[in-house]
This record gives sequence, C-alpha cells and structure tokens, in this order.
Amino acid sequence: AAMAPPLRLSFRQVDDYLTCPLKYRFVHRNRIPLLTHHRVVYGSAIHQAVQDMFKARQASVPFTVDDLLAAFRRAWVSEGFLSREHEELRLKEGERTLARFFGWEKEHPLRPTGVEEEFSFAVGRTRVMGRYDLVVATDDGVTILDFKTGDVNTEAKAQRRAEESLQLAIYALAHFRTTGALPTRVELRFLETDLVGGFAPSQALVLATEKKVAEVADRISRGLFEATPSHGACRPCPFRDVCPATAKDD
Repeated sequence: AAMAPPLRLSFRQVDDYLTCPLKYRFVHRNRIPLLTHHRVVYGSAIHQAVQDMFKARQASVPFTVDDLLAAFRRAWVSEGFLSREHEELRLKEGERTLARFFGWEKEHPLRPTGVEEEFSFAVGRTRVMGRYDLVVATDDGVTILDFKTGDVNTEAKAQRRAEESLQLAIYALAHFRTTGALPTRVELRFLETDLVGGFAPSQALVLATEKKVAEVADRISRGLFEATPSHGACRPCPFRDVCPATAKDD
C-alpha cells in the first residue's frame, strides 16, 4: 500500500481526536460549518485584546487600559448570543475582566520575549504545529503561559486544570523538541479570577505527550474515527443533536 502523506496536526486537532474521533472527523475532515458559540466569541475577543497588549509591550509602544478595551471591542463578533441584552452583558463582563487584568498585570508586569510565537516540530512523519500564547524568558529560565477565560474559581481547580492541560504539555514538548531544553515552567492564567496554575514540566511528561500525539497520528492515518460517546464529551459537542452516537440521558 502507498504510504499516506505526512499529517499536520495542531493542538486543537489532537485534543478533538482525544475527545472523540468522530468529532475530529466532522470538524477537520468533513469540515462541517459550525455556528459560533457565544463563549467562543467572548474568549477569543479577550484573548486578542491581551495579545495586542503584549505585542505593544514587546515593541515598547505605550498601551493604556483604553487601548485594551478598544482592542476587545474590535475583536468582538455579534454572533451566537441569545439576545441583544445577553450580548451587552457579556461585553460589559469582558470589559470589567480586562480592566481588572490590566490593573493586576501592572503590579506584576510580564516581559514577553515571544507573543503568539509559532512552533513546528516532527513526531515521526507527523508535523505538529501551533503557537505559544506567551513566552517569558528571565534569568530563572523560560516560562510559557496561556491565558484562559472561564469559571475557574479556586487555586486547586486552577492547578488541576494546568496539570491536566494537554495544551501545556504540548507547549513543553514543542519547546523541548525545538530547543533541546524543557521550559522551566508552563502555566495557565485565568483572567476572570486572577488565578494561576502551573508547574515545571518533566521529561517523562514530555515523552508521554509525544507518545500520545504519535498514537493519535497513527489512528488518524489508519482512518479510525469511531465515536467515543460520554456525557462529558457529548454535552458540549456541537454535533450532539445530529450524531448517531450521542450519549443519551438515561
């Protein structure tokens, strides 16, 4: 049999496949268009505003709280909201969150060496691509961070989310494969609550992650897309109403 062409995988694709191989097929093979969910609009507009702030800092360009809120409004899309009131409410929440973040960050400013820096490395014949949210290099070493929105309201939950984060594990693997060194620390910063979860990645974690990526790539190249229904995977899934395998409530 002819060899399949090399795969290119992003963190999101690996994550979707591990959530449910059929979801992966719907999104990344069949490219079924999805309605935008309001949580996605909110998260991505906040993310964009924060990135703009750090890009300005990296370029030594002044950036005020008003610039941050303007960047947020620019990145906003009026899609997926339940009503005009709902959208206004989320806009206000986003502005409050960003204004608070701006104040908090002023007290402990990050000096990023990379903002949305792209990476790419090989796992076998598969190319894994992505971008780090923020890279901060200090005398203590390299920290790779990702900013999150969402309801994480305790230190313990923030820490658990970081330790279970495939994204952070892939960041650590990417850094290891592209520079030959582990990052000193990887962390998630939860913008709504100013909570931080993070840890120093081990070589064992990085190698286990690489193995996981290799397994996903192997299964995709063999065309294995059987559904793995569970309430956790099906409840938030955009295909739950049309999918033959959706986990039904008993």
